[in-house]
Amino acid sequence: TNNGAYLWTVPYVLSQKCQVKISDATDGNPFDVSDADFSISSNLPPVGGGIIVSNTDDTGTGSLRDAILLANTHVGMDTILFKIPKNVPGYDADVGVWTIEPGTALPAITDVGLLIDGFSQAVYIGEDVNPNGPEIQIAGSGAGDGSYGLHIKASLVEILGISINHFSSTGIQVEGAEGGRISG
Repeated sequence: TNNGAYLWTVPYVLSQKCQVKISDATDGNPFDVSDADFSISSNLPPVGGGIIVSNTDDTGTGSLRDAILLANTHVGMDTILFKIPKNVPGYDADVGVWTIEPGTALPAITDVGLLIDGFSQAVYIGEDVNPNGPEIQIAGSGAGDGSYGLHIKASLVEILGISINHFSSTGIQVEGAEGGRISG
């Protein structure tokens, strides 16, 4: 039914020549195609798309810290996805876990509606390498005194499929936020 809007999740396919086409399933009318090409790219937050964590580094492009900073500065809802290869430091093949070890506290999350999807790592790898728990671990033993694993200061934030441990303060601190979900 046409209600004037359609919520669409951008696929995990990178391209510089994307277009959207709409048409009625019955008779093809109405019909329209994008006026111009748009891009789906890695590590940049396209509207409704994902910001990619591609390594276990503490800082720099592809890090969780950088992804949170990008989400905080991008207008609109964002999703942080994990696509970390097996050949990086921080991957423990014996338990099937990628460990991110922040050297200092991660930035507070101020992006309303942010989704951090740890389950996306198993989708990227194409297998559940850790059937006993999440593939992504944030370990804070080196983050300093009083640091939180994730500090949520925005409403409707969702954290899925991530193990958060060894922080000197709480694993997840929620401050002044309404709604949201922590699961898996």
